[in-house]
This record gives sequence, structure tokens and C-alpha cells, in this order.
Amino acid sequence: MKKLPLLLFLLIYVTVFSQTKIKKDTYTFLVTEVSGDLNNDNLIDKVIVTQDTINRNSPYKLQIVFAQPTGGFKLIATSTKIIAPQFPNGRDGYRTGDGFMDITINQGVINVNFGLLRGHFEHKFRFQNRNFELIGFSSISSD
Repeated sequence: MKKLPLLLFLLIYVTVFSQTKIKKDTYTFLVTEVSGDLNNDNLIDKVIVTQDTINRNSPYKLQIVFAQPTGGFKLIATSTKIIAPQFPNGRDGYRTGDGFMDITINQGVINVNFGLLRGHFEHKFRFQNRNFELIGFSSISSD
């Protein structure tokens, strides 16, 4: 009779923890990788954009890594919100027309460019105050 509570506890413990799975990163498709000095330390840093091709919306992930003086890189920032998914309403839905084009680095400023059906827009980010901050936005469109 004393073994019944122990057996019941063990059964519940195994059932609960056996369903725990490690979530695998599905952002495996490399869209672009650009290099440049982002924090004025004369080391070449990187901005990496990957895409989740398994998700029906095909979202993008932007990662910023700083080069370390001893070699290697350190992840500084990551976001899945800066770049809108390729298919916001799924692959069978409509496209919004504001697709991701590219990323450039110019004098320590990251430029994220998006294409419109008739024009484009751009967000500019700079590393300041120990964080990446939006410092500019521009848009061009036509009828």
C-alpha cells in the first residue's frame, strides 16, 4: 500500500516531463549578411537576416553581432519584429506589397530597406546609448 503513492507520483512525474521538448530554431534560411563597423571599435561587425521557411508566414529574424577583440562574435540584438513576414496572412493570402529588400551599413548606420509596389521606405538604426535606436525613416511613393 505504501508503494502506491510513490508509484503514482513517479507516473505523473514521468508523464509531465517526458512531453518537454527543446524548441529548435527554425530560422535556418540565410537571406543576407552584411558587414561593417557598427560601434566604432575598428572591428568588422555583422548584421544577419534569416528566414523561417517552415512557418506559413515566412517571418524574418534580424541579428546583430559585434566582433570581439579576442576573436569570434557576440550577439548584441535580435528581433523578429523589425522586418514584416513575407506572407503576413499565410502563403495562400494576399501580399501587402511592402516586401523586405536589403540591408546596408553606411558609416555605422544600419539601413533596412523595403520595397513597395510603387516606391520604397527605409529605417535607419545606430548603436548609441548602449542600444540600437531608430534614428531615421524615409519613404518614397508614387501614384
